[in-house]
Amino acid sequence: MSSLKRFLNNTKDLPFGIRHLCQGGMIAAPLLALLLIVPIGNWNVNERDVTYQELWASGAGSAFLAFTLLGSVGSWGMAARSPATRWAFVLMPSLPFLIAALHPSSWFTQEALSTAATPLSALATSAAIYVCLFHLASMRRYFQPVQPARGITQA
Repeated sequence: MSSLKRFLNNTKDLPFGIRHLCQGGMIAAPLLALLLIVPIGNWNVNERDVTYQELWASGAGSAFLAFTLLGSVGSWGMAARSPATRWAFVLMPSLPFLIAALHPSSWFTQEALSTAATPLSALATSAAIYVCLFHLASMRRYFQPVQPARGITQA
């Protein structure tokens, strides 16, 4: 429980917008991933009613699960001040399209890859996330290791 409190306290040091995205991702992304895995009922994807089996057979389930898991890893990793987990956020918009491209043709893959604009916008979003998380001074400071105060030793 103390780790959870520490993680939530860490997010207070993030810039305002990123803090709220991180805190939301810490809750929403794992819940959405769980809902994808548990066969509770049917889904609606792009105004198309889809059964649980069809969701996974079409590649949509795999793409959505990758998105939510990367969001979970990125959010919780950011809260833990783990610099390597920034890559999860960078990959989050683009990896679902790679999964769709590698999946056999289905209604989902055809919709996801019907125009070059959608995957290209995902790549542009990944690039923008990279710039924000790796090059903004406030984010670089956030991920720097915390130095103990002088005269205090760690056990």
